[in-house]
Amino acid sequence: MTYFMADPHYGHNREFIYKERGFNNIEEHDSCLLNNCKKLKANDFLYIIGDVSCGRNSLENALEIS
Repeated sequence: MTYFMADPHYGHNREFIYKERGFNNIEEHDSCLLNNCKKLKANDFLYIIGDVSCGRNSLENALEIS
Protein backbone atom coordinates (compact mmCIF):
# COMPACT_ATOMS: atom_id res chain seq x y z
CA MET A 1 0.00 0.00 0.00
CA THR A 2 1.00 3.59 -0.50
CA TYR A 3 0.12 6.19 2.12
CA PHE A 4 0.48 9.96 2.23
CA MET A 5 0.77 12.13 5.33
CA ALA A 6 0.90 15.91 5.26
CA ASP A 7 2.29 18.17 7.95
CA PRO A 8 2.35 15.84 10.97
CA HIS A 9 4.18 18.52 13.03
CA TYR A 10 5.66 15.89 15.35
CA GLY A 11 6.89 17.54 18.56
CA HIS A 12 5.25 20.89 17.76
CA ASN A 13 3.94 21.73 21.22
CA ARG A 14 1.33 24.33 20.30
CA GLU A 15 -2.37 24.01 21.03
CA PHE A 16 -3.33 25.02 17.51
CA ILE A 17 -1.59 21.84 16.30
CA TYR A 18 -2.74 19.13 18.68
CA LYS A 19 -6.09 20.61 19.88
CA GLU A 20 -7.33 21.07 16.31
CA ARG A 21 -6.57 17.38 15.70
CA GLY A 22 -8.56 16.25 18.75
CA PHE A 23 -5.72 15.60 21.21
CA ASN A 24 -5.29 16.94 24.75
CA ASN A 25 -1.52 17.41 24.54
CA ILE A 26 1.44 16.96 22.22
CA GLU A 27 2.48 13.67 23.84
CA GLU A 28 -0.91 12.14 22.99
CA HIS A 29 -0.66 13.53 19.44
CA ASP A 30 2.88 12.23 18.87
CA SER A 31 2.09 8.83 20.37
CA CYS A 32 -0.79 8.42 17.91
CA LEU A 33 1.47 9.37 14.99
CA LEU A 34 4.11 6.84 16.02
CA ASN A 35 1.56 4.08 16.63
CA ASN A 36 0.06 4.64 13.19
CA CYS A 37 3.51 4.50 11.57
CA LYS A 38 4.27 1.24 13.41
CA LYS A 39 1.24 -0.35 11.72
CA LEU A 40 2.89 -0.04 8.31
CA LYS A 41 4.13 -3.24 6.76
CA ALA A 42 7.61 -3.76 5.31
CA ASN A 43 6.41 -3.36 1.73
CA ASP A 44 4.27 -0.24 2.44
CA PHE A 45 5.34 3.22 1.32
CA LEU A 46 4.71 6.34 3.39
CA TYR A 47 5.26 9.72 1.79
CA ILE A 48 5.40 12.59 4.28
CA ILE A 49 4.64 15.84 2.55
CA GLY A 50 5.27 19.03 4.45
CA ASP A 51 6.52 19.86 7.92
CA VAL A 52 7.59 16.64 9.62
CA SER A 53 8.54 18.06 13.00
CA CYS A 54 9.21 21.27 14.84
CA GLY A 55 11.16 22.44 17.85
CA ARG A 56 14.57 22.11 19.42
CA ASN A 57 14.95 18.44 18.56
CA SER A 58 13.24 18.55 15.20
CA LEU A 59 15.87 16.43 13.42
CA GLU A 60 15.78 13.79 16.16
CA ASN A 61 11.97 13.90 16.11
CA ALA A 62 11.89 13.39 12.34
CA LEU A 63 14.28 10.45 12.58
CA GLU A 64 12.14 8.83 15.28
CA ILE A 65 9.20 8.68 12.86
CA SER A 66 11.26 7.17 10.03
